[in-house]
Amino acid sequence: ELRVGRQIAHLQSVLREPVTEEETRLRAQCLDAVRKEAARLIRRAAESSVRMEFDEAEALATQKVLRRFGDDEGRAVDQEKAEAQVRREEALAQTRQERQTQEKAAAASHRSRAARSIQGLWRGRQVRQGVRQVLRRTYAKEFDPMTMECFYKNLETGAAMWKKPLVFASWDMPPPNRWFQLWDSWDPPQRYYFNPCTLEMQWEMPPGTVLCATCQNALVKWCGDPNESCSSCVPRSRSAPSSAQDSPVEQQHQALETSSDEILPLIQW
Repeated sequence: ELRVGRQIAHLQSVLREPVTEEETRLRAQCLDAVRKEAARLIRRAAESSVRMEFDEAEALATQKVLRRFGDDEGRAVDQEKAEAQVRREEALAQTRQERQTQEKAAAASHRSRAARSIQGLWRGRQVRQGVRQVLRRTYAKEFDPMTMECFYKNLETGAAMWKKPLVFASWDMPPPNRWFQLWDSWDPPQRYYFNPCTLEMQWEMPPGTVLCATCQNALVKWCGDPNESCSSCVPRSRSAPSSAQDSPVEQQHQALETSSDEILPLIQW
């Protein structure tokens, strides 16, 4: 409405005093339309036997022409508004489509990174499990009742060491899940039984077990054979040393704890 009012006011000023050539052409167009409309009004008044002066007809024609130009401007405004609304909806639709495309691309990238991360973790887990299987076949973790400490024994070379081999990295093997017969420091010494894996201690021998016939320290399940030996003593080449002569303390001084001959096959594997 404001724009239509401005257009009518502009046409009135153009009819009174045009300034530019464009306004002059617009004034001529308006005057021509006013003359035609005034002639039509006078003709219709004559047909109706109504007397109408030319000045009166010209004033009515001017108002009607100005109203017509205002209506044209109003329709132009409505058309521009409709076109602007269409452009706005198209821009919003394009923005939504671009946002959806970006979200889909981001989701696909996230899924791809997650899949690669999971695959990497799975491959690393498989490698760690394979290395640990090799370590379990190569090393055994045994318990020394004399020092109450665990040591590592290379099942291939027979070398024993107190420190964990470097090839184990952050992983470690559990202590043997067996009962051992130990003696306390009382006078006289009292016998008790200890499990280094569960850290359980008790005074009575666990039921259904007997002392190992070889090392006389570990307990084994009684199967009716008086010469039952623990898993560390069968075969003897894989057993924990039970005497001072072949104890892990002395073997530690004889074998390299982190020998390259022990680590290299695992790294190559």
